Amino acid sequence: PVKSRDLREPVESHIQEQEPSHLRSQKSAQQEAHARAQGVAGGRDGTMGDAAHDAAAADAAAKWRAEKTQKSCMHSDKPDKNAKKEVKAWTTFEAGWRVSTLPFRLARNTFALSLNTTRLRPTWNTKLESSVGSLRTMYQNTPLTMTLLRMAPDRVCAAPDGTTNTKTVPVDLGGGLTANWTLPEGTRHHAEAARTLLFVHAPDTYPTGNARASLLSRLAQECQAAVLTVDYRQTPEYERDESASDLAKAYKWVASQPGVLPAQLMLGGEGIGAALAVELAVALVAASKKRGGEDLVPAAMVLVSPWVDLDVFNTTPEPKSLSANAEIDYVSPRVLAFVAESYAGLVNLTDPTVSPTHLNLKGLPPTFLSVGQCEILRDQAVAFSEKLQAAGTIVEMDEAEDMPHCFQLFAGLHPACQAGILRIAAFGRRMAPGQLRISIGANEADAWEGAQQGDL
Repeated sequence: PVKSRDLREPVESHIQEQEPSHLRSQKSAQQEAHARAQGVAGGRDGTMGDAAHDAAAADAAAKWRAEKTQKSCMHSDKPDKNAKKEVKAWTTFEAGWRVSTLPFRLARNTFALSLNTTRLRPTWNTKLESSVGSLRTMYQNTPLTMTLLRMAPDRVCAAPDGTTNTKTVPVDLGGGLTANWTLPEGTRHHAEAARTLLFVHAPDTYPTGNARASLLSRLAQECQAAVLTVDYRQTPEYERDESASDLAKAYKWVASQPGVLPAQLMLGGEGIGAALAVELAVALVAASKKRGGEDLVPAAMVLVSPWVDLDVFNTTPEPKSLSANAEIDYVSPRVLAFVAESYAGLVNLTDPTVSPTHLNLKGLPPTFLSVGQCEILRDQAVAFSEKLQAAGTIVEMDEAEDMPHCFQLFAGLHPACQAGILRIAAFGRRMAPGQLRISIGANEADAWEGAQQGDL
C-alpha cells in the first residue's frame, strides 16, 4: 500500500517516479489528454483559480493511484526496452495461475528435497537448501509488487531463535521519523555498548521483519554493538531523495548521542541499502572537508552483498556471475530489473545518485565488503572493491564459498552463514575498538561511584 501524501503538493514527479518504464510514454499521453479535459494541461489557461487547478491535479493523481492499486495484485513487469536482458511479461491468466499454484510448487520442492540426497552446492545442508529454494520459487512465481517482494524473506527466514538475548528499543527521531535500537545482551542503554552501528536495510525489505530482526540481533550480539535501524521513507512509495534525507538525519542524530564517538561509530547496509550507505558516507566526507575536519566520517563501513551499480544488465562486458549463478542464487534478473526501476524512477540507472559506484570514492573509511561466491551480483561486488582500493580505501573483501546473496540472513540455518557474521564482528573490533578507559584521580573516582549508585 502506498503511504499517504499531501495531495496539495505537486504530484507529477511522484507519479512518474513510480511508473514502469514501458508504460510511461502511453501513460504520459493519457495524462496529457486527461489534463486538457480538466483544463490544466500545459499550465493554467487563466480561467481557473489556484484552488480549482490544485483540485483537478489532486483528482487526477487520486484516480491514477486507484487504478494502479487495483491492477497491482496481478502486475508483472519487464526490464527497460534498452536492456540486454528482457523478461517476457506475464499475462493476467499466467500471473493468476502462478500465484494459485505457488503453495503446491513450494510443497513439491520440499518433497523433492527429501528424496534427493544431492545438494545444489556441496557445502549446503538441508535447511539452507530448502530456504534458498523456497525463496527462489517465490521470486520466480510472484507478481512483481514491492509488498510481495518485501514479504517473501520473512516467510522463509525464521525469527530470532532466542540464542541471543538482545532487546529492541524503539526511538523517535522527530519529524515523524522512527528507528529501533537492537542492544546486545546485558546492555541497558546504547551508550553502554562498545560500538554503534547504523545499519541501512534495502528499500525492498521490511526493517522489522523476521529476516532482518534475526540478522540485526546476531550483529548486535557478536559485534557487541548497539545497532540502529531507521524506518526511512522507502522507494517507490516515496522519492529516493527523501530516503537519503531521512538517513542523513538519522546519522546526525546518532552521532550527537551521549557516549557515541566517531571512533566507535560504524555505517553499514545490505543490497541497495549498501548503496544508500555509500552515498551517505560520500556526503559525510564532503561535509567534513568543508568543516575542515574528519569528525563526521564513521570509523568503518560494513557492506553486505552491496548492489551499487543498478545498470547491471548493460554492463560491458556482461558479468559472468549474472548468468553463471542464476540457477543457484535466489535473486533473479527479473526481480533485479523491477527493483532497480522502482528505486531509480525516471533517473538514468548510471546516474551517481542511483549507482554510487560512479561517485568520487576518495576519503571513505575502512570498508568490510561481504559477498557470496554464488550470488549473481558477485562480480559487481568484486569490481566495487577494486574501485575502493584504487581510491585509497582500506578494503577487507570477504567472499564466502558457495554462499548466496546476503547469506548472513540464514545464520540460524548453517554454520558458514553464522561465520560470516563473526568475520564482520572481528572487523568491527579492529576498526572501532570501543570505549577508552581514562585514569582519573581519587576525587573524580568518588564522584563517579556516587553517580553509578544513583543509576545516572
